[in-house]
Amino acid sequence: MNYIYFLFLECLIIFPFVIGFFIKEKLKLEEWQKKQLSERMLRINLIYFEPFIIIWYIGKLEFNLSTLYLPIGGLFLVFLGFLFGYLLSIPYSLRNRITLIVNTSLANHGYTMGGIICYFILGEKGLSKALIFISYFYFYLYGFLFPWIQKKQNYYIKNQSFSIKQKIKDYRLFPLYGLILGILIFIFQLPLPQSFYLSYIIQIMVYISIIIYYFSLGINLEFKKLSLRKNNIVKKILLIKFIIIPLITFIVLKIIPENLLSLFDKKVIFIMSFMPGAVYSIVSSIIFNLNIQLTIQIFVWSTITFLIGILPLLYLFLIKLF
Repeated sequence: MNYIYFLFLECLIIFPFVIGFFIKEKLKLEEWQKKQLSERMLRINLIYFEPFIIIWYIGKLEFNLSTLYLPIGGLFLVFLGFLFGYLLSIPYSLRNRITLIVNTSLANHGYTMGGIICYFILGEKGLSKALIFISYFYFYLYGFLFPWIQKKQNYYIKNQSFSIKQKIKDYRLFPLYGLILGILIFIFQLPLPQSFYLSYIIQIMVYISIIIYYFSLGINLEFKKLSLRKNNIVKKILLIKFIIIPLITFIVLKIIPENLLSLFDKKVIFIMSFMPGAVYSIVSSIIFNLNIQLTIQIFVWSTITFLIGILPLLYLFLIKLF
């Protein structure tokens, strides 16, 4: 049954991605039209789906102090990626430097990849733990990465006069509000409604959210620019994502005693260390006018490499190292 469900989830990723690409080709969308449509679809997800999904899955977890170490593991991975991305990006232009750092720092840890892989390998508890792990994300994204990008390129300076009320109503912050509420429910163990229908609705929302994300990514896909033959930047990023970061993570996890971090939590962090390019790398590229085609190249090739080469090894051999 797990294999059937896994194939179903893979279809939720691949089919919308391909359909988005062919619709873009059929309608012959201009660049501004692709960007506008992508932004609208992202807004739908950030307002109507992500906050409720985050509240539900984080709020369902039983409180365990050791679980709080998972977000620290997430921060370790993203700052490790940031460091290697920074070193890799030194010879390039500012725009490409920021693009590379965003892509090495962010990985697909959420329910669109990392979450479902943890579910597939470790079960429902794995998915819940994965969503606790990812709780670092919005704090990192809005508290560190976005301000760092803005400082580097002096972006949105003209918008600094926005009132606090306008900033609070920014739809891009809605998942952060859901995260804060979900963590409060988790810490204080506040009861969530026990309803099969509500649980079913949330599950459908997860599927719809995945479809919207990957459909919007397919709209921006350009096959002509996906060649790896002369693209050494993408090859180096694949090396960082699938060899350097997992290897360092493995060594660190082996050093940490199990009374500090449980074996199950170690498995979650280890799985997450292999995750490919992030959906939010493309979101960031759209918002800050970065090199979106390079970002899509990294996203596509890292995802293909992960699904075809890394995932079978992870499931059959690597996870058994713990």
